[in-house]
Amino acid sequence: MATMLGLALAVFSRERNEDELTRKLRLEAAYWAGMIGVGLLVGINTGSFLLRGDADLYGGTGLMIALLCFHLAKFHSARRKLQKEEPAEA
Repeated sequence: MATMLGLALAVFSRERNEDELTRKLRLEAAYWAGMIGVGLLVGINTGSFLLRGDADLYGGTGLMIALLCFHLAKFHSARRKLQKEEPAEA
């Protein structure tokens, strides 16, 4: 629970210089994390149903931690890529 709370605080914390582009990157990261989450949820439950005969509908904690980690990774990699491109344009 503490891991999930810490990741949620890291995901929803604001940057010092938050502008429209940063908000757009954050929104895109949330979009991709949501899409990956839906895919994982469907895939894990389908696989569980096919292998064991029942779907694990209460295993959401691991999925939520994976989504928060994916969101952080996607946002920070996009921001780092953008920061590398900025000096070349100046």
